[in-house]
Amino acid sequence: MIRSALEEALDVELVWNRKKFDMVRGSLEGVDVPAQALQHPLLQVFHEIVKLDYGLGMFTVPAHMNGLDNLSDWAYSTSLHVIEPAIVAPVQAFPDMEAVSFNALKVPPGTLYQFHQVFSANSLARELFKERKTRGNR
Repeated sequence: MIRSALEEALDVELVWNRKKFDMVRGSLEGVDVPAQALQHPLLQVFHEIVKLDYGLGMFTVPAHMNGLDNLSDWAYSTSLHVIEPAIVAPVQAFPDMEAVSFNALKVPPGTLYQFHQVFSANSLARELFKERKTRGNR
């Protein structure tokens, strides 16, 4: 929605390329991006929601919408901050949590066979221990 509103307000065509906008058509040269973008009703509403719920931070201040990269930061940050505040913190932390979880599961190079053997032995030991424990209770 934000991308479409920016395209309409600035008369450009944008595509989202992983972490930033790429310009497909048009130009931002000589355009007062913050003034022109915030004339769009949807962008005004989103801006007011962020300002009311969070106050304006580094990436949500309209004056920072002065180039394509900064416009990308503004759009991404604004889209996150439009979400309920209680939800935003975990969403922003997700990439860090994902990296920590992934790194915790990494098997050092060259030890995959050993890891598999130890894992299999531990699994088998747990199963045997369960059987022995139940036999003793009969």
